[in-house]
Amino acid sequence: MRRGFMLVTALLLCTIVLLLGMGFLGSRAGQYHSTVQAGLAARARSVARAGLEDARAKLQRDLHFPPHPSQAQTSYSYTEDFYDLSTPPQYVGTYDVQVDSSKDVPNIRVLVITSRGQVRASGQGPAAPPLACHSYRACIDVTPSSYDQVRYFPLLRFDDLGAL
Repeated sequence: MRRGFMLVTALLLCTIVLLLGMGFLGSRAGQYHSTVQAGLAARARSVARAGLEDARAKLQRDLHFPPHPSQAQTSYSYTEDFYDLSTPPQYVGTYDVQVDSSKDVPNIRVLVITSRGQVRASGQGPAAPPLACHSYRACIDVTPSSYDQVRYFPLLRFDDLGAL
């Protein structure tokens, strides 16, 4: 009789320990998932920032960027794929850049550059759905000045639009 009681007690104790262990492992899976999401969000912010810097570099190096729009068209947009510098280069994501010249005021030429970075699963390419995205917007003064030998465009405003 006593042996049966000890066996039932041991089985009950093992069941309680098993349930506690399963609960602990379940909570760890959620923590791992949130850690992966935080890493993807950081990569999306970096890709969006790269898009802004790409537009600024094109402004400094190319006198015809953005292409001169007509009166009816005040914005120009482009998309580029983003790769890391490993060997061989791995696809990271895509940034979409929109350059808007509709905010010009008399005597000041302002461009509003919006960059949206999207990160996709590694090895999937541009056709895969984005895992994370982030957007930034910057207002840049591109007013020509006679004393500027180097084309430097001051940043008037910088907005973090978040994960749109």
